[in-house]
Amino acid sequence: MFCTTARVTALMAELYKKLGLNTLEIHSRKSQVFRTRVSDEFRKSRGGVIMFTSDVSARGVDYPDVTLVVQVRFFCWQQTWGSLKSRYTGNLRL
Repeated sequence: MFCTTARVTALMAELYKKLGLNTLEIHSRKSQVFRTRVSDEFRKSRGGVIMFTSDVSARGVDYPDVTLVVQVRFFCWQQTWGSLKSRYTGNLRL
C-alpha cells in the first residue's frame, strides 16, 4: 500500500499488524539499510505479506509477482472544516 507520508505509512502498518496481518513498512524515517533489507524480504516472500510504503519506493523499484497496489490518502479534518467554514455562512451545523 502506498501512503502519502511516513507517519501515515507507520500508522497503517501498525493498525494492520494489530489485526494480526503480516506487514512490512518502508518510509523516509527508516534508514537506507533497513529499507533495503525490508525490500529484499518483501521480494523473497511467497505471499501473505502486506507492504506499506511512502514515495521512497514509488519509482524505479521492482517487486515481482505483486498482484494488487493500493494508494491510501487521508484528509485532514481541520483543513477540510476550515475550507467548508470559509465557503458557508449562516447556520452550518455538524
